[in-house]
Amino acid sequence: HVNPIRFASWIGGDRDGNPNVTPEVTREVVAHQRLRAARLLLNDLNELYNEVAISSRFSPEMEELAGSLPESKDKIEKYRKVVGHLRRRLVRTMKGCEAELHSLNPAAAKSTNSEFSVSADRGLDGWEDVEPIVEKSQLLEPLTVIYD
Repeated sequence: HVNPIRFASWIGGDRDGNPNVTPEVTREVVAHQRLRAARLLLNDLNELYNEVAISSRFSPEMEELAGSLPESKDKIEKYRKVVGHLRRRLVRTMKGCEAELHSLNPAAAKSTNSEFSVSADRGLDGWEDVEPIVEKSQLLEPLTVIYD
């Protein structure tokens, strides 16, 4: 018996005969939790973006990572360029979750409309042009390069 998804919470995972927990309910709960996780991570990355030190010395891996990303307002500040790119990807992830929730349950989706508004003054313009984060490695690998 293989479990492709293992819930750490009963919410949406009470699939042992509860007739109210349908595959649609589980999809909705997963989308809500993914949206919540993306919002929390975005808050952390916003803090990191504001606190990261300006540097002129970078590891070869950091130079390569920053060079692989699209141009941004953080041309010289490579750490901010990488963190800013991750922030835009999280916004794209959030917008995708919101769209999925709306398609699953339009009435309930009104309560999930982004309490976060994308604005250029937050440096998050361009989120439409990046891919959403769909695997943990897409977040962890760049952060590990920054840390190392």
